[in-house]
Amino acid sequence: MILSDLTPLVTSWTICIHLDQPRSLLTPQKVGAFWLRISSEYPNFRLCADRSDWSGQLDDQSGLKYMFSSKDHSSTVIVSDSGFSFRGLANYDDISSCNDIRKLAKISFDHFRGSITDNIDGDGVGVGRVELIFNGVINPCRYWENSFDTYRVFPSIRVIPLDVSIGSSPDFKFMISYCPDSDVDLHVAVQTRRKAKRSNETVISFEYRAEKERPANIQNQFWSWYDRAYQSITRCFVAMTNPYVRSVFWRCD
Repeated sequence: MILSDLTPLVTSWTICIHLDQPRSLLTPQKVGAFWLRISSEYPNFRLCADRSDWSGQLDDQSGLKYMFSSKDHSSTVIVSDSGFSFRGLANYDDISSCNDIRKLAKISFDHFRGSITDNIDGDGVGVGRVELIFNGVINPCRYWENSFDTYRVFPSIRVIPLDVSIGSSPDFKFMISYCPDSDVDLHVAVQTRRKAKRSNETVISFEYRAEKERPANIQNQFWSWYDRAYQSITRCFVAMTNPYVRSVFWRCD
């Protein structure tokens, strides 16, 4: 196996805003109006054909999902009848980049809300749940080659071989939930995955998902919740990961 070179860990942050009730008002005309507002920043468009296109971030089982991405594909907006999602690339310790992602998400969400409510009487768009999701994937490299090496990255997660004669490493999924703040529920998942085009090659992926039900929705007050969620995720990620790997291989801290 050829191990990858030393490169910073590539991760993404996703801001999800789930509406308090599905909006059948998201007609093709409304989607077009929304894209017209954001097309200069997000010129690429495609219709999401299945759940794998949007990583399960908007959890309605029916209805269409529309994806808009920037020219360099570093940021993506996904909208559906159930809500809004904004994903941007950034490392866990890049606070300025994370703040930029939140600002861009707010601008896009305001356009989304305006596109839905234009020329419509009613209470507008209510927010039922908010999420902040931190995702990353570790490819085979100098410090991680298979599941038996997971403890080198996450010291508390150790995969024990059943028999020394077993040549291949097993797949695993580790899940745990915390409540690091009074209004932040944090769910952590670390697991192995098989690459779609290379089923014999394994990677390790992790997800830190903070969520809040029924946030304050007056004048977008729920946006301040993302600051607390970001702090909770970064504290937990630092506590769970190897400081040597973070500083030497990911060039963080």
